[in-house]
Amino acid sequence: MQDVIRRTRYDLKKCEARVHILEGLKIALDNIDEVIKIIKASKTDQIAKEQLTSKFGLDEVQCEAILEMKLRRLTGLEKDKIENELKDLLARIEELKSILASEQKVLDIIKAELLEIKDNYPKYVVLTDDFAGGNYQGIKTMHITDFLLSKEY
Repeated sequence: MQDVIRRTRYDLKKCEARVHILEGLKIALDNIDEVIKIIKASKTDQIAKEQLTSKFGLDEVQCEAILEMKLRRLTGLEKDKIENELKDLLARIEELKSILASEQKVLDIIKAELLEIKDNYPKYVVLTDDFAGGNYQGIKTMHITDFLLSKEY
């Protein structure tokens, strides 16, 4: 259960970081003429960052993304891509937050993952280092060397 929660928190953190950058890019694209004017007039990257921050309320990460943005991303199609990615990520964030807020959703994910494993790996074998082998409650046991040499699995 903790693995699903940890993985979901990690995904949420990554999505939120990407949304933060996309929001900055969207602000830049909405005000592209002013952004280009600021960048062209600035002698250094640091000056450009400071002016973008004061003019548009952007932070260091957003300013860096704007300064690294390629000119081809200024097209209308790229603006649409950014807006669509932003919309998709915001929906994903809501989904991840709802998973973290619901123990039942976490359990449903665990169940789905276990069923996927069951479907992908239908043969169950307990690997042992005991050459005697055996049978534990109907589950076949096999020495790990025999397992690795076997073409059956």
